Parts: sequence; structure tokens; C-alpha cells
Amino acid sequence: MEMDGNILHIGKQDKDINECQYSSLCTNGQCENLEGSFRCLCSQGYQLSQEGDQCEDVNECLQQQQLCANGQCRNIAGSYRCLCGQGYQLSSTKDYCEDINECQEVHNICRGGNCINTKGSYECTCPSGFHLIPSRGCQDINECSGTNLCLPHGECLNTEGSFHCICEQGFTVSGQGQTCEGKG
Repeated sequence: MEMDGNILHIGKQDKDINECQYSSLCTNGQCENLEGSFRCLCSQGYQLSQEGDQCEDVNECLQQQQLCANGQCRNIAGSYRCLCGQGYQLSSTKDYCEDINECQEVHNICRGGNCINTKGSYECTCPSGFHLIPSRGCQDINECSGTNLCLPHGECLNTEGSFHCICEQGFTVSGQGQTCEGKG
């Protein structure tokens, strides 16, 4: 009995050795015995090592630069995972991050204002007479506070989104609506 490469010689008969049974070959794949040899059939996400006896992980993040657009690609054994930042969510195909339309997803997100979706975020705009307060939405501007509106012959009355002058007797609101003028 004599060993020659992968073939065991027994007397005058040659008998194939099933290498797949005797060693830890083809990790992350399947070992297939061949006459006088073997081959590795690698699982998805793995490739044959240079030696041809093991299956090694494929780093999809390095091989396919377009993976995980708008996010970060993380290699995992046999596959990859996309990590999405704030304002993005994993696509149904799980190979890129898509923008979340917060204006459609979150009811009344701008609280009295108009919502404009942007890439990875959103913006709120308020109507005239209102200003945006973070996490509170559009709030009325008190035009009367700290101003000389309607003075000296009237009083400023703040209203939702605007103001009115209440004039003293004998005075009327000016054409611009910001002062009280004598009737003339």
C-alpha cells in the first residue's frame, strides 16, 4: 500500500480517497469528491480561497461601491448590511437607504405650517404673522409687543397672525393700518 498524491495504491488496484471525509475542507461551502481530488462549492457570499480548499467571505462593500447609497455598508459573514442615517430608511430590497418623507409620515409635523421634504430631513415654513419655534411649530408673532404700532392715539391689539389698531375717539386707523390718525 502506497500513497501517491491524492491516490492510494493498494497492490495493483487504485482506490480514490474521499478527501471530503477526512479533513475540514470547504468551510462555508460544500465539499464535492472527485476522482483523485475534490472541489469546493461555496455558499452565496463566499468565494474560493487561493489554495482552493476553503470558502472565504466576499466583502460586498468593497466589491460593489454603489451598495447602500445614502447610508453605510457593513460587511457581515456571507453578506452585508446597510446602516441608514437619520431621515433615511432601508429600502424594500435592503440594498440602499431611501429618504423618509416626514411630511407624509408624521401628521402635522410643522404644527400650523407648511412642510417641505428635503433629502434626509424636512423644512417647515410658516404663514405671514407666524414664526417657527423648534418642537412647537408655527407660533403667532405678537406684533404689538415692544413696538410703537397704533401710538400715540391708539392701542395695538394682537390677533392670530396679525394685529389691529383700536383708536381713541376722533381718530381712525391709517391706510397702512399701523397708526391712528385724526379725522380731518
